[in-house]
Amino acid sequence: MCGLWLAFKRGLTTSAIAAVALSSQVANAQINLNQGAYMTPAVDAHFDVRLNKTLPGILTFTNSRGKSVNLDSYFATHVPIVFMMPSYKCKLDCAAEMRGLAVATKDLSLKLGKDYQIVTVSLSPNDQPGDARAAAGRAWSGLSKNGVPPAGWHALVGNETNIVKLAENLGVHYIQDASKNNFNNPTGIIITTGSGRIYRYIYGVQFMPSYLQSSLREAGDGKLGIPTEQQITYCYGYKNPTGVIGRRLQDLIVFSGCLTAIVVAGFIGLSIANEVTGRKKPPTVAV
Repeated sequence: MCGLWLAFKRGLTTSAIAAVALSSQVANAQINLNQGAYMTPAVDAHFDVRLNKTLPGILTFTNSRGKSVNLDSYFATHVPIVFMMPSYKCKLDCAAEMRGLAVATKDLSLKLGKDYQIVTVSLSPNDQPGDARAAAGRAWSGLSKNGVPPAGWHALVGNETNIVKLAENLGVHYIQDASKNNFNNPTGIIITTGSGRIYRYIYGVQFMPSYLQSSLREAGDGKLGIPTEQQITYCYGYKNPTGVIGRRLQDLIVFSGCLTAIVVAGFIGLSIANEVTGRKKPPTVAV
């Protein structure tokens, strides 16, 4: 039994060393990712909270109908605005947060377009008005007639300069691959007052209607923003153009799962063997 235990420990040590080596390869591959403008290291995709900062109204984008618009045109309505910066072609958490926001609006007593507005701006400078319409349509599928968003939902695209400036002012730290189509970005919304002053960050891909409504009402009243706890999720819908990151992460996950199963099975087996050996051991006869 001692020999079996020693052999198991040697096997476990070898497996652990292999896992560490694979983890190191993944980490090195991530460090070598191409990074875009206004981006900190790959592990640092997050919201840099900038409460009470006023957004620049001169930033110009293109709406889903192909018309050029600037942020001032939305601030002119003097109602709170919900900002979101997803990637329209992403089918992961970016799509989930857009859907989550659309679903949440259905349970609000506030009327979208009258009492507040929603502005989504794609992180990708490659996205076109058609991509904006398609993403908004997926978000509203089954929630409105023909999946068409209400008038107060504005899906915008823009050039890299204006996207980066808006991200910087909203505090959205993200990373992208060389194609500028795939992103790692924090998910959530930023609520501003009618004048474009940041009031609150709400994190995640699903939004509690009651909390969203109270936040919109407070922003509408012009209250000052106060910090809230960050519980951030990330959309990790990109990979290195070589595909190395995806493959290595998958290898690491599979390997870790197999290693865990082997360890658990090994301990269970040894425990059973020890119990059986203990039962078979002849009783000690006192002399």
